[in-house]
Amino acid sequence: ATAAPGAPLADKLRRLLGFYQACLSPTQVRLLSVVALFRTPVAEATVLRIARGLFGQDAEAPLPADSALRTTLARLHSDGVLTREPMADGAGYAAHPVLRDHFRGVLIGSGAAGRAADLLSGAPSDDRPRTLAAVEPVLLAIDLLQAAGDFRAADALYRGRLENGKLLKWIAAPQAKRAVARGFVGDAGRQARCADLLG
Repeated sequence: ATAAPGAPLADKLRRLLGFYQACLSPTQVRLLSVVALFRTPVAEATVLRIARGLFGQDAEAPLPADSALRTTLARLHSDGVLTREPMADGAGYAAHPVLRDHFRGVLIGSGAAGRAADLLSGAPSDDRPRTLAAVEPVLLAIDLLQAAGDFRAADALYRGRLENGKLLKWIAAPQAKRAVARGFVGDAGRQARCADLLG
């Protein structure tokens, strides 16, 4: 993602990943796109819930039953495309950072970033989050919206769900607060877009 367009290695990787994507079934691409939303391992149940929320209403290419989705995930793992990594309550699926960047871009390019962010962030709870793990879904949703260029929606989540950053200070998560800030103003393009959309 950080390699400049036109760099030989970057171009080779993009062509290779595009070819690889074309060899996969639509269901495999969708599942990989969902796993790619997460920086850390994600539980199978979460992958299925988000896949249903994003693609369950597609009449032209409906998702198969959950049992078939589980089989597809297991096959992606046995083929070495996804890994199984330890989590607090078992094991979850994860993608290599190169695959993650590519398939996250596929989902953003499909126009589904807003719906994915809604599914990730969920409904606000009456209880104030007390740990970084509790706000991680909201951080992922903000990151996804920033990557998609929807800075207004990202800002609304930041101001509402993260209390304009005060929540991250309260739970002592300065690195997360800096990462969110960089997502808004990390380069000249984002700075200009934020100035245009948010003032």
